[in-house]
Amino acid sequence: MSKPAILKVKGDKIVDGQGNSVLLRGAGLGGWMNQENFITGYPGHEFQIREALDEVIGSQKAAFYWDKFLDYFFTEADATFYKSLGLNAIRIAFNYRHFEDDMNPRVLKPEGFKHLDRVVDICAKVGIYTILDFHAAAGGQNIVSTSRIGSNLSTYLLSLTSAGAY
Repeated sequence: MSKPAILKVKGDKIVDGQGNSVLLRGAGLGGWMNQENFITGYPGHEFQIREALDEVIGSQKAAFYWDKFLDYFFTEADATFYKSLGLNAIRIAFNYRHFEDDMNPRVLKPEGFKHLDRVVDICAKVGIYTILDFHAAAGGQNIVSTSRIGSNLSTYLLSLTSAGAY
């Protein structure tokens, strides 16, 4: 299968490199490089989960866990399955923290690119376009939970937990 080309807008159409109109049919890869607690069900933000894991198992084992989590969350088998459903696009939401550290700004972290590039390559291999969504920028875009700045905790999940719903 040929790799999908970069898409462009021409008038009111999305077109491929040859000018052919493309209708995107896709899904979002939520909960992978930007964990949102309303998707994952975790009673907290990604940074809180990371802090807790560091505390419980140590930073070295936590780093190993997150690396494997990013490796195994989406594989070629998943891309092939998406393609079998008739989908030709996947939106990948990602968090800046995979690419830059708050305490070391403007120094890029290659491991984030390793994971993102792998999934983009897998999707291209099976003929799926990827839409890169810089979903959580440094400093946060707003105060809602999707910005990952921590000022809007998932209290509804915490209340369900304390009420015995989980």
